[in-house]
Amino acid sequence: LLHYIYYSVKYGGDDMFTGQKHKERFLNEIGTLKQSNSYFNRKFLSALYTITSDDFLWEASKNSIKYNYIDFNQINIRGISVNSHQLWQFAKSMILGDEMLLEDIIDRELYNDKNFKIIIDAIKIARKGLKLN
Repeated sequence: LLHYIYYSVKYGGDDMFTGQKHKERFLNEIGTLKQSNSYFNRKFLSALYTITSDDFLWEASKNSIKYNYIDFNQINIRGISVNSHQLWQFAKSMILGDEMLLEDIIDRELYNDKNFKIIIDAIKIARKGLKLN
């Protein structure tokens, strides 16, 4: 599976990341969490992708991420920006099943283009896994 993830990212999805730092965080965390014969839940990968895209969320969350689980109750988001909070809400909804309003996500005044792209790519991961082509 880890080979497949690296292959998919390398040959099919480099542009899905916001930058090199995002890509490295995501792949390093998958490598850290990998267990023999492990299976990563697609919703978990979607949430992890979202969290690793944002500096604040990554710093706040990295010690609360376990194999196929993110303990949102342990994460301190005090001082979070509006943009980071949008991504936080989305990642949390992926894991906990909370609802997010599609109307809000598609509103250009509420969500900037960067967050919109991150969320769309995260939805693709939740739906199809990491092979986005």
